[in-house]
Amino acid sequence: MMGDDRSHPLQAEVHSGQAPFSAARMRSSLHLFAAGKLISGMIGIAWLLTLVRALDVSHYSGYVVLMALLEIVLLVSNAGVYPFAHRYITEGRLPHNLPLLPGLIWRSLAYRIATLALAAGAVAVLARPLAMLVGQPLLTQVLAMYAFVIVFEGSTRYLELAFESLLEQGRAQLCAVLRNGARLVIVALLWSGGDTLNLSQVVRIEASTAVLGFLLAVVVMAQALRVHRRLVFSSALPADSFSLQRLMSFALPLFIAQCLTQLYSPDTIKLIVSRLLGVTEAAAFGFAHALSFVIQRYLPASLLVGLIRPMLVARRAHGGSDQDLMLVGNLILKINLFVLLPVAAVFAVAGREFAALASGGKYADAGPLLFLMTLLLVLTGAHVVLSMLATALEDRRAVLIGTMVSIPGIVVGTWLAPALGAMAMVLGLWLSELLWCSFTLWLLRQRGFAFRIDGAAWAKLVTAASVAAASAAWLTDLLALSGVVRLMAAGAVIAVVYLAACVALAPLSSYERKMLTRLLPARWQR
Repeated sequence: MMGDDRSHPLQAEVHSGQAPFSAARMRSSLHLFAAGKLISGMIGIAWLLTLVRALDVSHYSGYVVLMALLEIVLLVSNAGVYPFAHRYITEGRLPHNLPLLPGLIWRSLAYRIATLALAAGAVAVLARPLAMLVGQPLLTQVLAMYAFVIVFEGSTRYLELAFESLLEQGRAQLCAVLRNGARLVIVALLWSGGDTLNLSQVVRIEASTAVLGFLLAVVVMAQALRVHRRLVFSSALPADSFSLQRLMSFALPLFIAQCLTQLYSPDTIKLIVSRLLGVTEAAAFGFAHALSFVIQRYLPASLLVGLIRPMLVARRAHGGSDQDLMLVGNLILKINLFVLLPVAAVFAVAGREFAALASGGKYADAGPLLFLMTLLLVLTGAHVVLSMLATALEDRRAVLIGTMVSIPGIVVGTWLAPALGAMAMVLGLWLSELLWCSFTLWLLRQRGFAFRIDGAAWAKLVTAASVAAASAAWLTDLLALSGVVRLMAAGAVIAVVYLAACVALAPLSSYERKMLTRLLPARWQR
């Protein structure tokens, strides 16, 4: 009698409910993901607060510009490898494609290193003109060393992205925590020892930890691929469905969109602010953006996309319905809004106090910037979700056209900058994101993907946050509170009132609550 196919490791994985992108698989790695993100968040906040205090304004402004250059170069130099990882490495992990997975990862990594080396070489050669262009002569001395950071940090981030596309969140978090933790520990030790920190020292430390982090990520990826290889029970390679024509027709338009996005990204705006408004404004804008970016990284739209996108791509590859994608997309947007709005409410009432506390008094005037940039994350979250849906649908048109029509935002911001300062650039970001989300949503609907944002639920959440903010402002003004006391009182009032209002208004449907419950560990579902 023929043996049961389930005796093979690969078939056992599929039939046991532990398919590579099943809900059971996601639940099993959720605790590692949550722990890693929590630790990474603490490291990120500690890194920001350490640098703000350890570097003077001119050196911190230089670091803001370096980080902006890093993010711009990483995106512009990816040459389609990011969309490839989001879509096709996930597809390569499906059981029938598993023998092809090592080749997909190692060849794409080699390609990524080559593109990074070309970009980093250009940065090193053009160090002086770049420094003059952004009004930061100090950077001339460090840009050549920063080229090493670009190559190794970019390569490591690509491997971490590949881990996320494979739903290997534990390995991704391990690499990120060790790399960023080592960087923080070294800088903190030097600063606490009484040594004067400067930008050159920070860059050398970043270069060293980036190299070590890359070596660690390569070792961890090799070990992960050995585990996956054990699931392959046939020596015959499957038909290669990853033709160059298919890959390029999807990845190239998205790469072009990513490049165009950099024209109005916060990182480009940092360079414009440095050029037009000077070192002090650039430092304040960079500080406010760094804080909002920490918040963005730990919002559900950013956190869950790494977990859910592989599942959606895998389901779509197996013929999943549009309804599944729409339900998940709307749920992520609601959770994102639920978490974000009370934070924005705190900054609306006590943003100045928070900025003063976080910066040690250096950038107290960044409070209004912080509020508007935090509220902007509502649109940024919608951007992330719509991009995720377009990736699952293998739609390259909506993202590209949406990006092209968003460029006027930066023009408006630059035009208003002489009158409104850095605030004008934030308003330009708002305009760009509004245009992008509106047009991309419209284009997805034009192709028959009838995605609708749940306006009624959004209105309930906004109402709850507005009532909470008004209550906190009234009470803190009535008691004439100031400083840290005002910040703490506002946070406490907003938390209580907001949660009470959400319970009363019930923005989530019963079905959505059941969906969330299914993602929890089994012992919590009882």
